[in-house]
Amino acid sequence: MTDQHIIVDKSSRQINLVNSTVLFASAFLLLYIINILIVYLFAEYFGIDAKIHYYGVEYLISNHSSKWTVDSLILMFLAGPFVSLMIAGISARLHGVFRADKGHLKLFFLFVYLNGMNFCFGSILAGSISKKMTWYAMAWMGLPGIIMFMLGIIGIILLWVTGSAKAIFFLESCNYPNPNHPTNRQYWLLNTILKPWFLSSLIIILFLLPNIQLYFLILLISPIFTIMPIFRNATTVTEVMVFDADTSVKVFWKTWALFIVVALLLRFFLL
Repeated sequence: MTDQHIIVDKSSRQINLVNSTVLFASAFLLLYIINILIVYLFAEYFGIDAKIHYYGVEYLISNHSSKWTVDSLILMFLAGPFVSLMIAGISARLHGVFRADKGHLKLFFLFVYLNGMNFCFGSILAGSISKKMTWYAMAWMGLPGIIMFMLGIIGIILLWVTGSAKAIFFLESCNYPNPNHPTNRQYWLLNTILKPWFLSSLIIILFLLPNIQLYFLILLISPIFTIMPIFRNATTVTEVMVFDADTSVKVFWKTWALFIVVALLLRFFLL
């Protein structure tokens, strides 16, 4: 059999890119909504007047209000990363349940896991740079700036470890014919992880404009520290077992429709 018949065709790669983009964007949007909702709910719990918007939470009290306490700040801005870590753990277990399934649920759970870890460990980096969200909690805990910077570096390391640990699972989810062929593997990683991350980031930026915050912009960028080791580790794996891959080529129109409807509802009802 010639390479021409072994290597996946361009049309399949493009459809793979379209499908992976909506799965990645949906996973990010899910974690994003959960995190800003947690901040809003804790603000209300502590009597801090707040309003939730599609781009974040607006606080309707003075920065010098007595309602801003160490307890309120820690719970408001660290509960989200903690819950994100729990969601990542649950997604990892669900991926294990669907690991042998030929559908795309296992890939979606991998993206939820990746974004959950990012909203946990990447939030440390984002907070350290933007001086928002997690930075408030760390500052009120009395942590010096150099410690916050070091925690940000640790966050990058943990994201790298996350990618290294899950590289094999991304390779196992390949639905290309001859998935262990080096060229197909490269196409799979490009069209399933790298390009979808970039395109979904552009989509989320369009969703947040013109009020995108630096904190969330960094959270859109920081998955690159997880993606890089996936590519690196893929070169060291000679062969993986692909569990009953679904090789059908079709665009996830229903998933795209649901994503667009949810994004529009959030945009227009959370102004």
